[in-house]
Amino acid sequence: MLEKALKQKQSKKAIDKLIGNDLKAQYEYCCNEYVKQFAAKQAVDFEGWVGFEIGGVACFNGQYFFNLSDIIIDINTKQKKGLIIKWQDESVEHASNGGYFDSMNYFSYTKGLRFDQLNKEPKETKEMPEIKAMKKDFYRFTLMSMMTK
Repeated sequence: MLEKALKQKQSKKAIDKLIGNDLKAQYEYCCNEYVKQFAAKQAVDFEGWVGFEIGGVACFNGQYFFNLSDIIIDINTKQKKGLIIKWQDESVEHASNGGYFDSMNYFSYTKGLRFDQLNKEPKETKEMPEIKAMKKDFYRFTLMSMMTK
């Protein structure tokens, strides 16, 4: 029912009357509103929800796939146009260059973390001796278990 109302471009008042207290319809309406604002902001075409699961992963221009949570972060925190697309492009490039196990979420990217900073030791490492010993034991155990196979 909601999808039909949206396609017919009914007024917000008519949609509110249609939705009423139906939580699922309200949720789907909100998800679609976020995606609509996001698509307009980023100048991309919304192609649909992956697996028709509203609120899951949204597809744009057939090449960009974003979780609704990342879309919400982008809209609610008023990120610059294109930042989320840059993050996804860099994520794909990082993974294709062997960075499979050290990914970065969009929220961290919005706070200034970049892929070239992953796996780098901080300039001043004040690691507790217990942690250093644990790492040493872990590496020794790993090496020995590899040698016994």
